[in-house]
Amino acid sequence: MDALSYLVLKDCKSEKPYKLMNPYFTHQVLSKDDKDEDVWFADRCLPSVDWRGLEKVFIPINVVGMHWVLAEIDLQSKVVRVYDSMKTSRSRLHASKLCVRLPLLFRVIQVHPDVREAKQWNAEAVADVPQQEGGTVCGLMVISYTEALMLGLPLSPHCEYANVARKRWHFALRLWNLR
Repeated sequence: MDALSYLVLKDCKSEKPYKLMNPYFTHQVLSKDDKDEDVWFADRCLPSVDWRGLEKVFIPINVVGMHWVLAEIDLQSKVVRVYDSMKTSRSRLHASKLCVRLPLLFRVIQVHPDVREAKQWNAEAVADVPQQEGGTVCGLMVISYTEALMLGLPLSPHCEYANVARKRWHFALRLWNLR
């Protein structure tokens, strides 16, 4: 997931004020105790995170070590949207968990004052997201969603399951060319 995230960041020359965070960042945020402020302020890496001037932040979330979903934090609308390639997963719960942690996170990282002062964040599962048919392509689907959203492309047909094999080869070729 990290290598594919790197490709999306490298290749998305988006003029939009968007950012993709890596899975390690997500793990750090979701694993912290949402009640203990000292844990958050003791973190050495978080104060260097700068989200000032951003509209959206994309965060891949690993659900119970089995499934990947994409969370889109809309800093202007104060909404966390979840893009899930398997409607049966419980991804909205993880977005809700992220919503609980955002006010604490925003006290530690660099954000616009309006974002820092927002107390309530809502979570919503995005309807009509292209769905996977197999059980092992969720990571690739998340990267495809991220790429499309950062470039302003529609999710369908860009992220359709029928295009997964072609996308897998496309990403492999891009990774090979980096060496």
